[in-house]
Amino acid sequence: MKTKLFTQLTAGALALAVNCCSLSLFANPQTANTATVANATAKDAAKTVTKNTATITTSNATTANTTLTTTTNVTTTAGTETDTTSGIPAIQQLNRYLPLLKGKRLGLVANHSSVINGKRSVDVLLAHKMKVVRLFGPEHGASGSIAANTAIASGKDERTALPVVSLFGTHVKPTSRELENIDLMLFDMQDVGVRFYTYISTLHYVMEACAGKGIPLIVFDRPNPNDGYIDGPVLQKGFESFIGMHPIPIVHALTIGEYAQMINGERWLSNNVHCNLTVIKMTNYRHGQPYHFSIPPSPNLNTLRAIYLYPSLCWFGATAISDGRGTYFPFQAIGHPLLKAQYAFSFVPAPIKGMNEDPRHKGDTCYGPDLRNYPTEVFGPGGQLNLQWLINMYRLFPDKSNFFNGEKDSASNSKLHFDLLAGNTTLRRQVEQGLPEAVIRASWQNDLQVYKTTRKKYLIYPDPAPPMKIMTYNIHHGADKDEKDQLKEMADCIKSSGADIVALQEVDSVCRRSGNRDQAAELAAQTGMHHIFVRHFAFENGAYGLALLSKFPIEKIHLHRLPIDASATQQSVAFFIADLKTAEDKRLSVAVVHMDYRSEASRTKQAGIITEILKQFNGPVILAGDMNSSPAAQPISVLNRAFTDAVSQSVLSFPAHKPDRKIDYIFISKHLKTIWSKAIEVQYSDHLPVEAAIENE
Repeated sequence: MKTKLFTQLTAGALALAVNCCSLSLFANPQTANTATVANATAKDAAKTVTKNTATITTSNATTANTTLTTTTNVTTTAGTETDTTSGIPAIQQLNRYLPLLKGKRLGLVANHSSVINGKRSVDVLLAHKMKVVRLFGPEHGASGSIAANTAIASGKDERTALPVVSLFGTHVKPTSRELENIDLMLFDMQDVGVRFYTYISTLHYVMEACAGKGIPLIVFDRPNPNDGYIDGPVLQKGFESFIGMHPIPIVHALTIGEYAQMINGERWLSNNVHCNLTVIKMTNYRHGQPYHFSIPPSPNLNTLRAIYLYPSLCWFGATAISDGRGTYFPFQAIGHPLLKAQYAFSFVPAPIKGMNEDPRHKGDTCYGPDLRNYPTEVFGPGGQLNLQWLINMYRLFPDKSNFFNGEKDSASNSKLHFDLLAGNTTLRRQVEQGLPEAVIRASWQNDLQVYKTTRKKYLIYPDPAPPMKIMTYNIHHGADKDEKDQLKEMADCIKSSGADIVALQEVDSVCRRSGNRDQAAELAAQTGMHHIFVRHFAFENGAYGLALLSKFPIEKIHLHRLPIDASATQQSVAFFIADLKTAEDKRLSVAVVHMDYRSEASRTKQAGIITEILKQFNGPVILAGDMNSSPAAQPISVLNRAFTDAVSQSVLSFPAHKPDRKIDYIFISKHLKTIWSKAIEVQYSDHLPVEAAIENE
């Protein structure tokens, strides 16, 4: 939903006034034992207590954000529904809030995503004799059918004849006149948890307008599909616009109700006003859980895949690269006509009514990566934005002076549109300088930590337990395919990936070819991890072998030798298992191997020996390494009898410059399960590093 409409609006309408104040009066919803409903009458409160068994207290207009809690049994007009699933949008749970609306003149800020049992929320509210007097619509309109960046006129709802005020036309904030005869404002629409998605900007201005008129606001909470991780640069002062109003990262991991609480609690509304806010919460929701939408939140986010890819792809709309809009798979492919030599996949953007009627590169064949089968699980708990797409497209693009194509916004101090999306000029300059991903990520970590601390104050729902990230990486003695030393870059990559445990193959220890450096020790020092090196054999006055990096203490090492093909100079190679102390009362055994490249018969024999050795371990076991075998090969079949392959079949890691095969594996024992797996697209070795996030079943 990256929008350029802000160029048409007045600077005053889009200026963001950030005012600081003490937070000592802010009531943390996590620590409150009772839910507070602002300005509820005693009669309404009594009804709510009787029907929903929630504890209700009244408050004045300056009360901090409130959260309505209830039991999981919800009575609706269709009968009794037991909330056996999780994350049901609050608007659907009628008996939790209807008593609060009775007798009040209501304004409703909503769009097509606001439904109750398959019917528009406004129609259901009217059927329950609620007095809805005015509707308000965001970008894409109340119908959700208007293309991005399109100014929308106010009008009337055809079905109810209610006036519909556009908050994406001549103005973005409800006027005093538009709020006349409204006693209570309601807000419900499906957000996607990304800073530049404009529904949260609409929320800000609705809160600000309500605060100015003393009108209470109820926000109906909804799941955030992108709330399993937090990532991206935090917006810097001076880069505020309608596509980024607050100092938050690109992926903020808050529900829209939690976000409303943060707007209030951090005093981000202009003139230091405070909104009389109530959040109706979801039941049984936790951050990071899967949620499947039946209604796309906006025209170009028409699939869950597009929603997951959107945070990593939206900024291409402010470059020379097409982000796939003008196709029926927007935000699922990127490309440009000048990249024909680099990519086989192509698409041709064309006008599509209601989606994009004037797409970039209209009618031209664009070449680039096809992301329609990209494993979106990597954007779940423990995930990250994908920066490699941006870095790689800039590196490959022949006309670099026009990559960030000079598009400016006259209402925002002539800043590049890309910089407004990024929230700073730093990211663009880092990409232009060719800095590696790890360096770019490191530059925003301090700001992220500050944000994460602030975010905790406003959480209504628990965060998921962080998964354990396992990496296997054949480092090719610290050099790329051209034998250029890349050991520092490898360390940066490992650190920025967040890997907890790293299995390394082809590691040199004080060998001449790698500058007599102890590579495992250097990687450990640069990443702040424990390490162990085990040698296969002596090599160039040093040793060549395997290593393990671990954030957890290494308690014990089990050393073994594996036979190799008779044609080899050596008779055997190393295989080891490290026992790690992952918690005070928990242990994990991690085995590292590099199987024989010479023959499948040799690898099959090694697989059998490995399986027999690891059967002796009673606790959870992980086996990681370069197996030199395809998924259908016999050695992998042997390992699959005892373990589960944690790496998707689509994760190809060799050769690094153009991967076309899977030979790097992470196997897990029973009682462990995979959340996601991926190859990290860096060419520091002749292999790509492969990473998997795992958790207990």
